Amino acid sequence: MLEYPEADLAELLFHELSHSTIYIKGNVDFSESLTNFIGMRGAIMYMEDKYGKGSKEAMRYINDIADIDRFEQYMLNGAIKLDSLYAGMAGIKDNSAKSKLKQAYIGQIVANLDTVNFIDKGYYHHVFDNRPLPNNAYFIVKRQYNSKMNDFALEMDKIAGGDLIKYIAYLREKYKK
Repeated sequence: MLEYPEADLAELLFHELSHSTIYIKGNVDFSESLTNFIGMRGAIMYMEDKYGKGSKEAMRYINDIADIDRFEQYMLNGAIKLDSLYAGMAGIKDNSAKSKLKQAYIGQIVANLDTVNFIDKGYYHHVFDNRPLPNNAYFIVKRQYNSKMNDFALEMDKIAGGDLIKYIAYLREKYKK
């Protein structure tokens, strides 16, 4: 972990520290998504504080986060489409046929990554090269850790005027342990 890029290490620290600050018992998806959000926003604050708003270091991380968001949204949409596929397979008894349909569908999701408008054009278009196709667990993790990121951003803007510190104080009060 100590070899992580500075912004990624800051994100990890903010993420893990937020677990001890805010945790909603019985709602792992919400809690993990929230700590991811706080980790990313905290790391942006750190990079901007250390290097200055608009600095190349801060902007590199902000652009990375924008690409991560595009990737996550694309994969979350893929998970929703997979749900529809599974619902449509309810009448199919042959598990091998179901598996082939699922693999073909996931293959299409991966193949169409090149339709996403990433800032760093080279990375995400090849993220699954030389790797097995993602499976159901992969899509479940995407939901668990990232499904509410945009909701948190909107709520933070509305409740705290975009101020992460004020937003965390609001959440601590709202979800007192």
